Amino acid sequence: MYILTGNRVLLSRIPVFPDSNLLLAPAIGTVNRLPILLYQSQFADTRILVTISDQHIRGALNVPLKGVRYVLRVADDIIGPTGDVMTLNGHYPYTEKVHSTKYHFTIIFNPPPLFSFYRLIDKGFGILIFILLIACAAAFLLDRYFNKSATPEEILRRAINNGEIVPFYQPVVNGREGTLRGVEVLARWKQPHGGYISPAAFIPLAENPD
Repeated sequence: MYILTGNRVLLSRIPVFPDSNLLLAPAIGTVNRLPILLYQSQFADTRILVTISDQHIRGALNVPLKGVRYVLRVADDIIGPTGDVMTLNGHYPYTEKVHSTKYHFTIIFNPPPLFSFYRLIDKGFGILIFILLIACAAAFLLDRYFNKSATPEEILRRAINNGEIVPFYQPVVNGREGTLRGVEVLARWKQPHGGYISPAAFIPLAENPD
């Protein structure tokens, strides 16, 4: 049997491997008191053990993603960014996992929060501004398109339904006798944002029999 370290980690004893070719060894099993990952390979009648330091494992697990913590699982043992090798005795709080298709290990992790206001501002502020600008441009173009495609009759009919035609009452007086002969009703079109429109702009359209 040959042991390849290369990372200055010494084993105090040779552990018994399970059926897989990977094994997590706790710190008590090494002279340096450091947890390691053991990889076993068979060459003819010779067994080769390769030790992988915990520094390399933790470096791979230390992904800079806030709110997410990754843990390496081999069989029933796990190791995280800190601490020693632990044995799973029951349910582990991390629900997400990724299995290796070639080796017998699994990466388990807690999923990031579905909505995080801090992450949204910190990572996606530029995207929010871009989406807002696109939404404003789309709303402007749609408004111009629908208003342009409407006929003058449709615009006037819509104004009547919205109560934008305002009546003004003007008394009719006989100048010679000084008596009141009646009341004249004048219609004015009052737009919500454009003020009053001259009657000459819509009265002929309203009187059109077509």
